[in-house]
Amino acid sequence: MSPYNSLFESIEECQYPKTISLASREGTMRVMGIGQVRTETMRLKQVLYVPELRTNLFSMAVGDRNGLTHSGTKSRITSCFEGTEVFTAKLDGNIYIANFKLIKNEKGIATAATLSEWHARFGHVSIETIEKMMREKVVDGLEIQRDCREDCVDCCLNKCKRSSHPKRTAPSATKPGSV
Repeated sequence: MSPYNSLFESIEECQYPKTISLASREGTMRVMGIGQVRTETMRLKQVLYVPELRTNLFSMAVGDRNGLTHSGTKSRITSCFEGTEVFTAKLDGNIYIANFKLIKNEKGIATAATLSEWHARFGHVSIETIEKMMREKVVDGLEIQRDCREDCVDCCLNKCKRSSHPKRTAPSATKPGSV
């Protein structure tokens, strides 16, 4: 699991809401996507993108299910895949700290979003501009998940203006005693 989308080589937004729970935290955290992360020695698949995390987490159980073997002492663990060392981890207090050498994706990943979300991300530019940017492939990763055109509350409020104060009030009486 990682909170850093810059580490992902590829990522797909979760189609159905997924959440995770951690032992040290109350409540759940939303999984925003699943993708691949590259290390110096291998490519990790089905890595969860969880922006609320504070650091990367690696599940030894998931590693086991995917063919990693672990050996070590009380203060150090070595994990291997098909006989090749993938990483080592040293005990620090009650947790093992792994020395993964992750390779950052220089391009970064932009996840698919609705037209309304792209509108907000690009600083409230017109929908036509976003569609043109997508057609002409001006932005890498600009993918519209579903084309739902919703009225943008911020844009509507900014287009509003106060009605001016009336220049003339109600007609005043012209003769004494008339209303």
